[in-house]
Amino acid sequence: MAGFESLAYAVRLRVVTRYFGDLLLAIAVMIAVAAGFSLALGDLEFAERAALMFFLAVAGALLCRRFPTQPDLQVNESLAVIALTFLAGSALMTWPLMTGGLALSDAIFESVSALTTTGLTTVADVEHQTPAFLFARA
Repeated sequence: MAGFESLAYAVRLRVVTRYFGDLLLAIAVMIAVAAGFSLALGDLEFAERAALMFFLAVAGALLCRRFPTQPDLQVNESLAVIALTFLAGSALMTWPLMTGGLALSDAIFESVSALTTTGLTTVADVEHQTPAFLFARA
């Protein structure tokens, strides 16, 4: 059972919050790229929604980054950071993906599929979706 001793320590919320803020900035950059691409293609509805999610992600990241960084990130803390980042990335792209005429549950599935790059979809005719939608999924 070597290696599991580090899971016996409590998760330090400040440490998790700080590192989550760092990764939230990376998610914000990816959302900005999707927003810029959709704006260049003239898909204003997707661009507006993605831009709003970008600003929300940046605001959240700036709030999270106010905590001091710790050099000793524990294993359980890194697992918590990754789980939060996965959930936040999926949640932030759900509303922009709903511009493709998807229900909320389908948009959540599409954003999780995009984040994990599985390629699974609930859309029957993917080729008829807008290029901005396809770019965001890619």
